[in-house]
Amino acid sequence: MQDSPRRHCDGYADNAERAAGSRNHVTRPTSIGLQTKQHTLSPPRNLTAPLPRKNTQELRCYRFFLDVTAPAIAGVFDADFWLTYVPQTCHLDLAVWHAVVSIGAVHENYLANPTSTARDSSTTAFAMQQSNAAISHLVHARSSRSLPEQKVRALTASVLFAYQCSIQRLYSQSDVHLKAAKSLITELEATNRFRAADRATLRRESQPVPYESLMSIVANLQIHSQALQSDNMNEALTSLRDVDVNTAWRYYSAPAHTKSLELCQHGRGMPSRATSANLARAGQAFESLLTEMVADSLQSSAEVARLSLEGDQKLLATLVGREKPYTRAFRELSNAIGIFVADTTIECSCFGPSPRHTAHKQQRKAIDALRLYHATCYPLFLDKPFNDNRFPELYHPLLQTQFSDSPTSGPKEALARHFSHALDVVESLLQDSSPRERPTSTIDFMPTLPTTMPLFVIANVSGVSLDLRRRVIALLRQYTRHEVLWDTSFVAALTELIMMQEDMAGETEDAVIATPLTNKVHSVNVTHIEAHAARVMLQTWDEWISNDPGHEMTLTW
Repeated sequence: MQDSPRRHCDGYADNAERAAGSRNHVTRPTSIGLQTKQHTLSPPRNLTAPLPRKNTQELRCYRFFLDVTAPAIAGVFDADFWLTYVPQTCHLDLAVWHAVVSIGAVHENYLANPTSTARDSSTTAFAMQQSNAAISHLVHARSSRSLPEQKVRALTASVLFAYQCSIQRLYSQSDVHLKAAKSLITELEATNRFRAADRATLRRESQPVPYESLMSIVANLQIHSQALQSDNMNEALTSLRDVDVNTAWRYYSAPAHTKSLELCQHGRGMPSRATSANLARAGQAFESLLTEMVADSLQSSAEVARLSLEGDQKLLATLVGREKPYTRAFRELSNAIGIFVADTTIECSCFGPSPRHTAHKQQRKAIDALRLYHATCYPLFLDKPFNDNRFPELYHPLLQTQFSDSPTSGPKEALARHFSHALDVVESLLQDSSPRERPTSTIDFMPTLPTTMPLFVIANVSGVSLDLRRRVIALLRQYTRHEVLWDTSFVAALTELIMMQEDMAGETEDAVIATPLTNKVHSVNVTHIEAHAARVMLQTWDEWISNDPGHEMTLTW
């Protein structure tokens, strides 16, 4: 979520009567159309769960969810889930209705004071009452519901509960709901009868949320959960490995030159290729590429250690060869960014005046998010993905000393400029605190990418100076927000703890010097014990090589 932390919403109670009256004529929300696979919606047969007409507090929280929460949560992989499928299901299933009302309540409370350790007792009590009502409707399901239908209903509710608990900073409970969702997927996948035809029938008759959409959102939750559980990186469900959250980067290609496209002499295209669909596809590819490269670097730890300590040229060639699929995707994404920038920033009159409306502003914001991910992925390559003369042929921080014939400050200065530029980009993104609004048509909404995970990667990748890491922490604290399962206040505190541990391991006090590899933290395992407290196990590279388990500390924020 990239919300204004001080946003306070008024007037939703005034909408209650209008919302209740509009229930007499239920309209199906327009699909945002960002999913890779398209789904044809048929009129549901059992539209039997009317929205409450008298409970103004429920209606107010529901409207808040529609207008504020859903657009804030919606990302490049799950925009349809939050903006279309969930609102549709509220008209069909009171369990989902009460879960959504609960999310709206806790999200509004979070935005009122995102850094507070205290909870609004009235909001907490209301959210708990709504959650209990949702569970009651799940438990007391109609006897006519099939077993797969019941499991998919429970899966939808588990996803909603996971997000609700995360917003409330009940991270351990959020993890319980995520585990329940993964268990339900395992059970459904193990049911021989639950094939494609059964899924289609289920979708037509009673369940607006496509099963593929649920798998995608659970996979995204799993990625963010396991990013702070290094020991569990290999425990991903096999059935989730092929969803778009993990694979979008593999088949991505930059927008092609079509017959209808005209290019002016300045490079601007008409019609613009910076459409919401193209920007979303690029965002999906970049987000999946970053998470895949981070996971791959951890899984290749032993080889990276050998490479850094022994300088094995054959091993270097092997690792560089493994990067070729990443390189292909990165080049396509680089080309796409160039296309988007040309179509939105070149000011020429070849096709008439450049657009100056809100959609154009959202385009530039989405492009800046792509540039942030581009800058974050780039230093993770061992070999340059293309020749741009910014770094030596092997520029990665691990290789500067081991393979450079004449080590100089040049490569380090280039990396420092690179990271500094990346932080300039993210700061410009975060300074725009205007909340995203619910779209009125399919072309109005442009989901943006999370910024917290790239900031965490930048702060902990090799070659980053202390000054830049402190700047990351300052940005996380200044622009407080909640994204997927991560709260920026927690990530800032965790980054500080990592820096402290590396300093104890022998880091220099020079603010412009990067931490030596052996002193860098290799793995992080977080166990949340309270809303603002966690047990953190940190293991440096030196400890990992020596089979030392590392150090466990209590983190509060």
